[in-house]
Amino acid sequence: MASIPLVLFKFMGAAVRARLCWCTLRWKRWFDGFVTTVLVALTIIAPLAHGSREPMAVTTLEVAEFGLAALWLVKVAILGHGFELLSRVKVYPPLAALSGIIGLQLLPLPAAIIRTVSPMTYEVYSRSLPGWPSFAPFEAAPRSVPVDTPHGVDPAIGRMPEWHSLSLAPSTTAAASLKLLGCVAIFSVVLLYPLAPRTAEHSSERKFERLILLGLLTSGFLGSFIALVKWSRQTVLTAEAGGLARASGSYGNPDHFACFLTMILPLAVDAAAFGLSTTSRRVGPLRVFSGLTAFAMLAAVVLTGSRSGWAGVALELTVLLLLTRWSRRKSLVPGWRTMRWAMAATLICLLLFGFIGGRGQESVMQRLRESTADATLAGRIGIWKDSLSMVRDFPLVGVGLGCWSEFFPHFESPPWPRDSYWGETHNDYLQALCEFGAIGFIIIAWVLVRFFQDLVRSAQKAGTCGPLVVPVVAAVAGVGLEELFDFALQLPANAFIFAMLLGLGLRIVHQSSSEIDRTQRARVPSLWSIIGFAAGIGLTFVWIERSADAVPHDPRILSRAQGLLRIHPADTDAHLSLLEQIGPLMSPQEFLHEVQRVIWLEPTNPYARDLYALVLLKKRDRSLGLTEVKKSVLFSPALDTHRFLFSDSSQLAQLPSDEKDAISAGLTDAMALSYQGAVHSLGDFYNAIGEPVRAAAAYRGAAATEYDPVQRSTFLIEAGISEIAANDLDRAQIDFEKAVSVTPKRAEPYKQLINLMFRKRDAGSAQKVADDAIKNNLDPLTFYVSLARGEADLGEFHSAEAVALKALNDHPQDPTVIRILGTIYLAESRYVDAAALLRQLCALQPDAADAFFSLGAAEERNYQYFAAEKAFQRAIALAPNNQDYMEHYNQFESNLLQNRSAEANTP
Repeated sequence: MASIPLVLFKFMGAAVRARLCWCTLRWKRWFDGFVTTVLVALTIIAPLAHGSREPMAVTTLEVAEFGLAALWLVKVAILGHGFELLSRVKVYPPLAALSGIIGLQLLPLPAAIIRTVSPMTYEVYSRSLPGWPSFAPFEAAPRSVPVDTPHGVDPAIGRMPEWHSLSLAPSTTAAASLKLLGCVAIFSVVLLYPLAPRTAEHSSERKFERLILLGLLTSGFLGSFIALVKWSRQTVLTAEAGGLARASGSYGNPDHFACFLTMILPLAVDAAAFGLSTTSRRVGPLRVFSGLTAFAMLAAVVLTGSRSGWAGVALELTVLLLLTRWSRRKSLVPGWRTMRWAMAATLICLLLFGFIGGRGQESVMQRLRESTADATLAGRIGIWKDSLSMVRDFPLVGVGLGCWSEFFPHFESPPWPRDSYWGETHNDYLQALCEFGAIGFIIIAWVLVRFFQDLVRSAQKAGTCGPLVVPVVAAVAGVGLEELFDFALQLPANAFIFAMLLGLGLRIVHQSSSEIDRTQRARVPSLWSIIGFAAGIGLTFVWIERSADAVPHDPRILSRAQGLLRIHPADTDAHLSLLEQIGPLMSPQEFLHEVQRVIWLEPTNPYARDLYALVLLKKRDRSLGLTEVKKSVLFSPALDTHRFLFSDSSQLAQLPSDEKDAISAGLTDAMALSYQGAVHSLGDFYNAIGEPVRAAAAYRGAAATEYDPVQRSTFLIEAGISEIAANDLDRAQIDFEKAVSVTPKRAEPYKQLINLMFRKRDAGSAQKVADDAIKNNLDPLTFYVSLARGEADLGEFHSAEAVALKALNDHPQDPTVIRILGTIYLAESRYVDAAALLRQLCALQPDAADAFFSLGAAEERNYQYFAAEKAFQRAIALAPNNQDYMEHYNQFESNLLQNRSAEANTP
């Protein structure tokens, strides 16, 4: 009996231990479920948030990435194992080396080391920061200017250390490295996260892979559905405006959206065709859903109009087919099955083009036509050529991660990009070479080689490519091709999806190649536990760092401009702002040196060159000053970018003759080099200084060498307009007739020719020109309006009325026709008819002040003074600053009072 309590105690202890083991296993599964749910949720949500490109979305995504990494390390620390796979993955050594390069770029170094490692970086600092490296920059800055010291800027200007980093913008490099580390974190979580075992062997693995796959497919389906719905709405609006819509879904850029679809499309195609062995149950519904998703994504990719996306999809589908045949070669029969695949592909293409409809097909054809003569592609090629100069000057360690745009203006060829900004190279391989240098680029190539080595060797050990591996390889191939022409992987959501795909592919092949003994506990250093908890605590600091504006980007305050120059020494806007704020307090020599800094940093900048030219002209170094004036307008032909030389075009005529000659020479050279806008600028310049004959000659010369028919016609029209200003109507007629012959389907040259004929008082020839235009299937309304106006100007009101009535019958609600006919009736003193038409016009255009004023005039002449008064008051309310309206209304009220007084005094 004494042994009964002992047995009972042992039994209760065993039960407690079993309960604890069950609770522990349940906790592990709950932990795994939470991590998997967050991964799937991020896969779906990140692309929907505009590609996670907004600052808050970027911060949230990075917090989630590092949070998942912290949970992974915490679980590994608790389990005591989980890094068994790490020893067999060969991609981490090159990733560590890449992190070392980024750390070297961020490390503050003395001037001597910078000069040795990267002489061009030393030159940038020495030219951009006054006094460096002898003393801290801006320590001799004028102190009479009020200084505002924002958060993140050291108020002690003269106490800045002399050490700087190899990165030209370390804050930019730090932000870019945070994005890169976030991708590495997600890659590691997907690849190395230890799952709790279940009843069947590898069931946890299969469930994990299945959920990730479903998350990716759901993300692709939702993105495609949103894109198709938005495109169907946009195509109606763009059709009314005469344009074509491009599908972009939740993204702002159609090309980036196409890259997102390119990454997921192989998964959907493979799942629809083969079902994937990750889904042993309910394969049928998955295949149906995958097929619908693949079709929707194909349609969305086509409608993006992204030619790089089309090329990427074509490559990845080819790779998918070839690798699928190899991996499943035992089950495939050549011959008739290949024909079945070809027939299926043909049917899908026919269904696809039927689905997108006529507008979609027209959009595709237009994008294909643009491929042969695309200014965008030519611009990118020019950027690539200029970027090679950056590679030459920063050969070893580059300009710093994310800093390509920081210093690219120094290498950019003219003309100055007035309305555009190249933030990326549109070729991520070339940008990596510029930002990492040869050493970093070799390490990146090492990363890719190691990745494919791991993939191939593990697949060979497993005897098959395994589920999901073939589509992952196809996706990498497609995205790799797209990155030759774009920078879609720099978008956080796309980088997140890509990192997941890479990690998932390696996880699958390693799990298939050999069985990992997860019961064997490996010793895990306590450092990993510290890192895990520290990463969780560090999330708050990441959030604060990314949310707060640590970098003062408003250079309009002196301290902010100086603080910005310390961390962004190549920022020309900050240098120009510094000149505007303390330029008057600088000595002439200091001012000249600061202007020269801006010119060295951005040689094509017109504002700096104009300032430099003015300084030289004031120093009576006129020859060199005129040379700089010529360079300035050559590098930036747009006249309104030269506000320091002349505030507006009306001041051009007042410039000295030698400055006019310098501007003319610069614009002529720019036109000879085919710089955008140079022809119009030269023509506008000659017209502004009162030399329309030279303007017409410039336009005719440009038309003679122009191959584009529309542009050539435009130049001829401008030449004709300039000839009219020179009162050479016959020469203008020749130019307009040439423009008509060049573009017979364009309305503008016909309109100009009709107006010229009326100017020559030749109504018959004007009618003949209008008839020719209508025969070419152009809209008759435009020419009816021109004929009616011309006839009315000649005083031929009967003919003008006949033409206007013909137009009104075809377009009874057109405001222009109604206005012209009402004006004709007013001129013919048919005030009742004029008032009726003008009331209709006011109803169509209730905000048109001129319509109400004309109505008031018609009512006044028809002695309807009350109606006239209301119309005049409405016109003045709509245009309160119009003095003519106010004067006429005051005179009207005065006359009205006089009439009432006269009537009151009449017995």
